Amino acid sequence: MAAIQDKVCRNHPDRPATERCDNCFKPLCEDCVLIRDGKPFCSERCFENQLEVSRNISSFETRRKREVLLRRRRRLVRATLMILLLGAVLAYILTHQSQVLLWRDWLLDRLPDLAL
Repeated sequence: MAAIQDKVCRNHPDRPATERCDNCFKPLCEDCVLIRDGKPFCSERCFENQLEVSRNISSFETRRKREVLLRRRRRLVRATLMILLLGAVLAYILTHQSQVLLWRDWLLDRLPDLAL
């Protein structure tokens, strides 16, 4: 392991640092470093803090993904309802065309300035 840019161990000032704690970034010598999950730590406390932060980030990301999925679902439902509504209006117009024309003529008689 190469020395970390002229740094010395936090606990042993006479030894060169070979690693940095993955949580607090303290320089550590080979004797002081604790390897947990393949990463260097200065203490069990730093390792546990790192685990807790990882869990919190994971929980946040899960919540965020769930919110994104709910937003997409709501958009899909709205779009589906709009399509169904437009389809119903079109079906009504096509099946009741004579009545729609009567309504249009009635409106045109009442509102001569309105051009439909």
